Amino acid sequence: MAWGGGLWAAWCVAASTAVLLPPVPRLVGCLALRMLLCATAEMLHGPASHALSAEAAPDRSGV
Repeated sequence: MAWGGGLWAAWCVAASTAVLLPPVPRLVGCLALRMLLCATAEMLHGPASHALSAEAAPDRSGV
């Protein structure tokens, strides 16, 4: 989960610099990098956070 959080922080920094980029050629590469950062962060963070929340939920088998 820490790696996912770190990648989301890197994505935030990359996204905040979008206004500083020149037109099209570099912009396409930077947008692809941002998409890769966000997708990788979600893939690292998602399964672990879902497993933790499922384990913390109360047992409803007797209901």
